[in-house]
Amino acid sequence: MAGVFGVQGFGVLSNFNGELVSKTADSVMQEIADTGSNSLELAPRIFTSTRTSNNVLNVPEKTESDANIAKAVADAHAHGLSVLLKPVRRQII
Repeated sequence: MAGVFGVQGFGVLSNFNGELVSKTADSVMQEIADTGSNSLELAPRIFTSTRTSNNVLNVPEKTESDANIAKAVADAHAHGLSVLLKPVRRQII
């Protein structure tokens, strides 16, 4: 994936706890690395009670655990990818 930008990669969104550390996620990381990319954006969902709330809610079936995020970062590094962590907020209605 040659180009003019030093950082070249893809983003991976997680909508459910465990998605970032699944066998599929590891396979996708390898496929991304195989394109010649050098980076990966990990985007786990976080939840708030209102649009302007600063308090993040833990929704166990949907919120990636800290351990899963740390493992996903380590997995991406093992594939030679740098990581940008970009939580994606969603309001619980």
